[in-house]
Amino acid sequence: MIKIFDKNGYANRGRFLGWGSGPDADWKVIFSVLILLLLATAIFSTIVFLNVGNGAFGSDVTSTTESPLDKKLLQNNVKYYKNKQSVFESLRVGKETTPDPSV
Repeated sequence: MIKIFDKNGYANRGRFLGWGSGPDADWKVIFSVLILLLLATAIFSTIVFLNVGNGAFGSDVTSTTESPLDKKLLQNNVKYYKNKQSVFESLRVGKETTPDPSV
């Protein structure tokens, strides 16, 4: 009977790419994976950049004859804030009407 998960059957005993074992080999693996990830990120970013430049991710702009704004609602908002401004100005310029409690 053959053991399928025999550790000694597939272990490389630290000979992966001839890097050996220990902390030096660990740092080589970490650095190699980092370089591969950076390379993959750079390639992906370049592809996306070129596609954006060609308009692959854009949408078609259609012109409409209708205004996207409700003019009546806009006028009501302008009136509301003008009233707020006049109330603020009257409070800012006007004389204080509350009595001084220290007197």
